[in-house]
Amino acid sequence: MEQESLLTDLETRLVPASTGQRFVNYIIDLIVYDVVVRFVIDPLVASGNNIIYSQFADPTVLIFINQLFFFVLYTSYMFLLETIFKGKSIGKFVTGTRAVNEDGSFISTRTALLRSLSR
Repeated sequence: MEQESLLTDLETRLVPASTGQRFVNYIIDLIVYDVVVRFVIDPLVASGNNIIYSQFADPTVLIFINQLFFFVLYTSYMFLLETIFKGKSIGKFVTGTRAVNEDGSFISTRTALLRSLSR
């Protein structure tokens, strides 16, 4: 009985991720995102970009559209990862961390969306 109590106490103890772990999470997530974009997304939208780009002569509009597209894509990517894996991203899997509520419960879909938008 005493052993179960000790195990429960250990499981519920929250330890905040260090600044270094957070940085490593961010770098790993950016690298994975970049690989996904370069090898999956870019080939899929290459022909679509030609159509979009041909509609605008002003390069600043093109830059804005491009940045907006990648903002939405990165936000969606992080939102889906943290929603599907209950607070984990690829970087968090590597470092053994997880985003949780203050009480240790899994983050909600809304929280995952707000976290993703804040990035």
